[in-house]
Formats: sequence, structure tokens, C-alpha cells
Amino acid sequence: MPDALTPETHVRRTMQKTWFRTATFITVGLLTSFAFAPLVQAQVVTSEVRGTVIDQDGQPVVSAQVSVTDTRTGVKRTAITNDNGRYFVPQLQPGGPFTVRVEIIGYGPQGRTGVGLTLSQAETVNFQLQQTAVDLEELVVAVAANDAVFSAGKTGQSTTIGRLEIETFPTINRNLMELTLLSPYANQFEEA
Repeated sequence: MPDALTPETHVRRTMQKTWFRTATFITVGLLTSFAFAPLVQAQVVTSEVRGTVIDQDGQPVVSAQVSVTDTRTGVKRTAITNDNGRYFVPQLQPGGPFTVRVEIIGYGPQGRTGVGLTLSQAETVNFQLQQTAVDLEELVVAVAANDAVFSAGKTGQSTTIGRLEIETFPTINRNLMELTLLSPYANQFEEA
């Protein structure tokens, strides 16, 4: 004959069932929250401008400078096109109007004005540049004959230690060799 269910056994079994149900509920809740976590995103409060810069043959223009200027505030953000001619300018304040301009040597500059951005919008602004000849200004390099920086007598690096440095430099042994610590070009070594 089976043992009769005592009140203590009944309480113990009820507590075990309650604990098991609570643990199962918490486990299922955590697993569900982890499963849907990638789908939940934070609020986006900015916008972005992206696009592609190509030449007249449809080839990507690499290393072109793209600038996005908020005409209300004058704030300017820049980007450089990658190997595919693509650029990306994130974290722009919504609104506008914006001016988007692209420049690179060898091509005529282009720009678009009046670009407006709404909240969390990715506005695409593409450009097709035309090759143009660019006249560069003349560059003149002049060196004076008595220039102290360029002298025939100075053929290497040097450090000048004056009277003030000698008098104020802290030394331990009053050894003149400690003054070589003032020069990044000097090496100190002891002879054997």
C-alpha cells in the first residue's frame, strides 16, 4: 500500500513544481529576448548621404573628395571615394538644404544644391565627372645665399647647448657628459 501523502511532502512537491515553472518561464523569456534582440534597433536621429562617383566612361573615380555642407549652419563633412567610386557621409542633421560637391584633380568639379534630408534617410547623390585639363599655378622655390638653415658648413644634424643650459641643467656628478642627454642625436656608452 502506497504511503499516504503527508502535508510536508505535499508542500515540498508544490514548491518544486512552482520553482520548475518559474525557472522555465524565465529561461523561455531570456531565450526569446535574445532571439529578437538583433531585430530591435535604437532610434536613429540622423541622416546620411551616399553615392557613387564615375567618369565619362562609367569607370569609378577613386580618391575624389566629396563634401556635404549644411547651408543653414555652414557645417561641412567630407569623405573620400573608395576603389569602387563610392562614398558615405553619415551622422548628418536632418533638414537642409545641403550642398553636395565632388572634386578631384583632372576632372571638373560638380555639385548639387538644395538636397534635403529627412530623419534616418539615406539620400543617394551620384556624380558623373568629365575629364578636364587643369592649369596649375606656378610654383617658385627660392633659397637665399646667406640662409642660416641651409649652409654649406652644416652637413648634418646638430644640437647647440648654450651657457644657460649648462648652468641650469641638473647633474648628479657635475660631469659634462651628462649634458649629452639634451641632444637626441648623442649616444652615451661606457668604454670597457
